[in-house]
Amino acid sequence: MRRQLPIEPVSTEEVEEEYNLVTLLACSECDYFRFKEHEGEVVYERRGRCPECGSDLIVEGVFRTEADPGAFPDYEEVKRVLRALEEAGYEAEDHRVLEDGSIELRYERRGDPRELARRLGELGFAAEPGEEAGSLRVFKHVVPKEEPGYLIPLLLSVPIFAWAGGWYAFRSAWYGLEFAVAFSAIFFAKELAKFWAAGREGLDPRLPLALPVPHFPGGYSGVVRSNVRPMLARSLCRVGAAGLSVGFLVSSAVFALGALHRHVPVKFKVLHSTWSLLLASGLGLKANPLTLAGWAGLAVTWLSALPVYPLEGGYIMRYYLGNTGAVRWLSALSLLVQAFLRWYHVAIVALLVLLKITSRIPKDRSFLDDDERKDWGPMLLLTFILACLAAPAPLGLWPWDRIVSLPKEYAWLFLR
Repeated sequence: MRRQLPIEPVSTEEVEEEYNLVTLLACSECDYFRFKEHEGEVVYERRGRCPECGSDLIVEGVFRTEADPGAFPDYEEVKRVLRALEEAGYEAEDHRVLEDGSIELRYERRGDPRELARRLGELGFAAEPGEEAGSLRVFKHVVPKEEPGYLIPLLLSVPIFAWAGGWYAFRSAWYGLEFAVAFSAIFFAKELAKFWAAGREGLDPRLPLALPVPHFPGGYSGVVRSNVRPMLARSLCRVGAAGLSVGFLVSSAVFALGALHRHVPVKFKVLHSTWSLLLASGLGLKANPLTLAGWAGLAVTWLSALPVYPLEGGYIMRYYLGNTGAVRWLSALSLLVQAFLRWYHVAIVALLVLLKITSRIPKDRSFLDDDERKDWGPMLLLTFILACLAAPAPLGLWPWDRIVSLPKEYAWLFLR
């Protein structure tokens, strides 16, 4: 493999402080090569023997790069990547290593992207479409060895904030605890469903990044993290659909269980969604920590369904739109609507956190399956949840009765 990187004559003194210098060693007879940190080698200098055929290893070039030298693949890794393409049904025509350490591959026949994603993930590599049709860019996916220390405190903050929200609603530590247990069960059931779906999609999930919302109801979603860089939009779509489905079903079940418990007055007015109104009218629900936890879980599910990347609704919309720019605009619009409908300081916290996360979406992020025919089931699920759970104020703390006249049936009949 010769001339894999564009050779640029550079001065070591000029570049070493600003760039990394990488030396390419290539066999004089076979296609063996090796990248290493620059240690004063000179182009065309002989540096050892080829482990494949025993011929001389020659310094073919010294390159400047902003990538870590460890990001460059070795000979065996390139061979394994080519084998993964072949086993996934791709027919590679040509390949070369670029100056950032990625491998550019051109293929004549396209194979199964799901199988390719699985095989590359097992090798510790990720891939995305190249700039030209019929090309792929494959690169090492580096995963931190240790989990960030703030993940567990964020997860623990969900029941803590939920307890504070329950105390605020009922002015009772015991009822606050009952609410916190019920709401946390909904929240973690939804996150476990996403964790399970990510595992089935081969993403090797890690601890999620919880997004708590002080002080009520305690948290409303978590961001999926994995040891494998997601390469298929369909995989993230399925993760999002799993979280929304379980969140909707478990919240509805907890909401309905409130019919079995005695009435406990809530200290503030909250507003029905279409779905909660249907359940409340049909079951004659009373106000208590279970009904409020189920209602809060439904509100959380609605918020998670908004097309805010990287939450569940954003995963699903990203699958259909195939363009992170469009998802960006939808995310910002959803957050602005949410900021208007929700209590002001909660909205500001959510706005800042989610805009920060959303702004970090790589503009050039693309997936291997963007051009495949779509499955419209997740979109129907997303539309159903958004339509059923929409309410004038999802967390219901605006004094709407002083601003506009709302229909009487939206004023939580079972709280009277």
